[in-house]
Amino acid sequence: ADTCSMACLSSSECKGSCPVCFAAKCQECQSDYHCPSSKPYCKRITAITRECRADTCSMFCTSSSECKGSCNRCRWLKCQSGGSGGCFPGESQVLLEGGDGKRMEDLRVGDNILTVENGNLVTTQVLGFLDKRINHTTDYLSLILECNMRMFISRTHVMFIQGRDNTPKSIQAKDANYGDLVFIKDGKKVKLTKIIDITVEQKTGTYVPLTAAGTLLVDGVLVSCYTNTDHWVAHAALAPLRWWPSLLLDTEKTQDMEGLRTIPGLVRSLGRILGLVPQDQFELNVKALGPITPGEIGMQIPKIGSVNIDKSEL
Repeated sequence: ADTCSMACLSSSECKGSCPVCFAAKCQECQSDYHCPSSKPYCKRITAITRECRADTCSMFCTSSSECKGSCNRCRWLKCQSGGSGGCFPGESQVLLEGGDGKRMEDLRVGDNILTVENGNLVTTQVLGFLDKRINHTTDYLSLILECNMRMFISRTHVMFIQGRDNTPKSIQAKDANYGDLVFIKDGKKVKLTKIIDITVEQKTGTYVPLTAAGTLLVDGVLVSCYTNTDHWVAHAALAPLRWWPSLLLDTEKTQDMEGLRTIPGLVRSLGRILGLVPQDQFELNVKALGPITPGEIGMQIPKIGSVNIDKSEL
């Protein structure tokens, strides 16, 4: 019925559903060009075998450029789902030491940016990037605040809301709820403001900067540098990266490289094995987003400190 797996010297010898001569045998494809729209990706089954598939999931890979469809990230030499993407888009703004804004995509190793410690604005240094994907487009939560501010953040990135005694509580962004109070920069002070709406928008770029403090202000809002688990757990687990960033994370030369860095990837995998890091949720049902249920697990971050605030201002 066809010539699949038949020995060949050229594609003219191959017919039917296997019209391509590759590795001396007739096969479905050698590249995506040969595949129909119903199965648009030429999947590498073995080093010498190719098949047209609807996606590239579990395909052997050496870089994310080889991975297509729903499994668009190369992790551990296999194409895997990229999930809802992560962290902050390229257009997000960080605040430099002098108060000027800088786009996330322009952030460099050694930049001094603002964060919050002990209820006060302080500076912290950018040590490198845990992950960076310049052209990756994905869905981000858009947290709309009462004071006409907006922050874009991935669902599993860690942020802070008001906990007991006005101290920051660590949650993943997907667990934020309408009415939660977040910490923002207000002039030279830190104050609380409400989340009044949560929507989803597609944005380009995925940036996960690591600072010496483990926190930073993004679009004026206090957030963690970490994803998928409690802030303090991640802060302790990744301490070696902050101690020796030029050896374990990034340098001036490597900071422009794309992809998840090796050590953070290993720590994340270990965390999943130990049950400290949940598996990524790959699909985001926008209609089901509704009022997002607050996460039950949070932790006080004493190093960030409490904020004295007049609640009548809220």
